[in-house]
Amino acid sequence: MRNIFIIAVAVFAFIGCNTESIDISKIIVLDSDLRLLRVIDQSDSLSQINNLWKEFESINDLPDTQWTHTLDIVSKDLSGRWLYNQDGYLAKLNKQLKPMYKVHNREAFNKFILGF
Repeated sequence: MRNIFIIAVAVFAFIGCNTESIDISKIIVLDSDLRLLRVIDQSDSLSQINNLWKEFESINDLPDTQWTHTLDIVSKDLSGRWLYNQDGYLAKLNKQLKPMYKVHNREAFNKFILGF
C-alpha cells in the first residue's frame, strides 16, 4: 500500500509540473549541425513562447522523426537541451527523450523559434 501511495504522489507531482509554469527566460536555437541560428531573450517573444508551451500536448511516443533543430532552454522547470522537429515534435535530450510534446500551433511556434 505504501508503494502505491509513493507512485501516486510521484505521478501527481509530474503531472503538476507538466506545462503549466515553464517560465522560459532564454532559448538558444541551433540547426541540426549545432550551428547557432538565433538567441531568444526578449521578454515579449519569451512571453508568447511560454503561452504557446502551455498548449503543448504531452505524448508517450514519437513518430519516426528527423530532428531539425536543437533548443538550449533556460527555464525554472525544464532547462536543458531539447530536440525539435519543425513538424511540431519536441523532446528533452536524455536517454529516454522524456518529456515529449506535440506542438499544437506549430506555425506560431516555428515563427518565434525559427523565424519563419
